[in-house]
Amino acid sequence: MYLNLRHIGIVVKNLDKNIKFFQKYFGFKVMNSQLEDGEIISKLLNIKNLKVHTVKMIGKDGNKIELLKFIKPKETIKKKIIYDAGITHFAVSVKNIEKIHKKFIKNKIKCLSEPMLSKDKKAKLFFCKTPENVFLEIVEEKNK
Repeated sequence: MYLNLRHIGIVVKNLDKNIKFFQKYFGFKVMNSQLEDGEIISKLLNIKNLKVHTVKMIGKDGNKIELLKFIKPKETIKKKIIYDAGITHFAVSVKNIEKIHKKFIKNKIKCLSEPMLSKDKKAKLFFCKTPENVFLEIVEEKNK
């Protein structure tokens, strides 16, 4: 029986840079930061001698992300293409999308376009990339 979406996991090369990104732009706060190793995590993920630093963060709305920095084995981050099969992106709702977009540009965060009105005119949106090149959809819903 489904209860709710618990969190989204993102493998990163640079924990500090990603923590700051989600804190600065979206107000996420660190809930828990720990080094996970040993028998349980190794068995859980079926990887011998696994060692991973995990940081769980929570947004103002209660949604969570988990940043994972693999120490052993080392992460392999490949170029992501938006139309690859599988999970392609996640989205966050914001207020004042224009202000956020300008802030991203000023801080050299890769934005794929200017904010645009959706076809149904119910939202303004744009895509950007996180410090680890994960596609992130920024959405401001209209008439809410």
